[in-house]
Amino acid sequence: MISNERQYAATKAQASRFKAALSRLRESPPKALHPTLLTAEQDAIESQLDELLEEIQKFEELREGGRRQLELDDLSGLGELLIRARVASGLKQKDLASLLGLKEQQIQRYEDTRYHSAAWHRMGDVVTALGLTLAEPAKVNTSLVTLDSELKQLNEWGLPTSFVLRRLIPQRLIADGSSRIGALEVLLEAKRRIFSWPSASLDMAADRPSALAVEFKRPANYRKQTGYLAYARYLAGLTVAASALAKPRPVPATWSAFRKVVSAGLEELTLAATMQFVWDSGIPVLALDDPGGFHGACWEIEGRKVIVVKQRGRSEARWLFDLLHEVWHARRPIPSSEGIVEGPENSEEKWRSEEEQAASEFAGDVMLAGKSRHLATVCVDEAQNSVERLKSIVPVVAKREGVSVSALANYLAYRLARQGVNWWGAAQNLQREQADPLGVVRQIFNERVDFTLLDELDAGLLQEAIGEAV
Repeated sequence: MISNERQYAATKAQASRFKAALSRLRESPPKALHPTLLTAEQDAIESQLDELLEEIQKFEELREGGRRQLELDDLSGLGELLIRARVASGLKQKDLASLLGLKEQQIQRYEDTRYHSAAWHRMGDVVTALGLTLAEPAKVNTSLVTLDSELKQLNEWGLPTSFVLRRLIPQRLIADGSSRIGALEVLLEAKRRIFSWPSASLDMAADRPSALAVEFKRPANYRKQTGYLAYARYLAGLTVAASALAKPRPVPATWSAFRKVVSAGLEELTLAATMQFVWDSGIPVLALDDPGGFHGACWEIEGRKVIVVKQRGRSEARWLFDLLHEVWHARRPIPSSEGIVEGPENSEEKWRSEEEQAASEFAGDVMLAGKSRHLATVCVDEAQNSVERLKSIVPVVAKREGVSVSALANYLAYRLARQGVNWWGAAQNLQREQADPLGVVRQIFNERVDFTLLDELDAGLLQEAIGEAV
């Protein structure tokens, strides 16, 4: 696909070379070349020339406003559609870059990869810059899709069929084969809401060609967790919508002030007390326990911060560490609509980030009463710098210093990760399991959220996500 004037000129030059080569073959064919091979070579050149001429024609039509409608049948072609929309709008790559406050080279990179390298919010910015607006919704033609095809597509976006059937379709609709059409309709509507993909047309501004028939957000296979991230952000938005904003108390700026306020009157800092305090601070917390993907996130939605924590284990210390980590993020401005999403615990990129380091230091200090770095040094010294000995040393140091073994192990694993040492497995083995930390978090969630503020489908999807029967 031609996306700029440079490529247009290069394609025209290439087409001219193909024309010249074809003309030479026809006027002066090599005598030594068998007629059958000559015909095959001519056909091959003609085919490539036709493709080049078609690309040139498409670009010229878009640039001159000859194409009045651009349609998208497959979401994987969304990137190319945005490029065509930019050309049809009469904007060069540098013009679009200027509108977005970016360098021209960044737009070139986006378009070279057909926007597969762009975050979903950036693609939304492109739509806005191109003057696209949502027109009246068009009805979904369910005869063109099947439940199986939708399940396959969602699987490509990182949402396995088992997950979709468990979370996105009420079980009563898939109990028997006679309900498959109903299940499809519910899934299509859930997909529209979760991914902000309206079954609609997108009209360009009045002085530009109209309309783009497209289900919009993000291309398939951008990365494995794309689908689940969109799902989690949708649930975070529902949580904000369904939780009342009373008079929030401010979140203390330092670890010491935070610990003092939250643990007042308690023998030790607990997950339940911390969770209640965060909610009282006007920050809703949603807990998920699906496998894979990220393990924590913080977004700002409708002017409110919202936290998602994601754990499957029974260690209260692990849950608390992750919660406090996100609280630190929530105290600060969220950089974009994409929010802050925590990658794998052993991700090198994650632990290089100064902001991630500060968030984990805050969590460690709150849990270990400001002694986190001192205790980490003591553990390493007593283990004589042997990673293998740390597992036996940590419980000894924790008991002597009167701190939680689980909390110290978590913090030490974080410190070692910064040095490129993956000690998370050992830290996990040192966790003291509680009865049901997820249940504690979700009990508070249910006390704080009013599902009647949501419509039936939104409420049902949120309840399915937290394991509540619809």
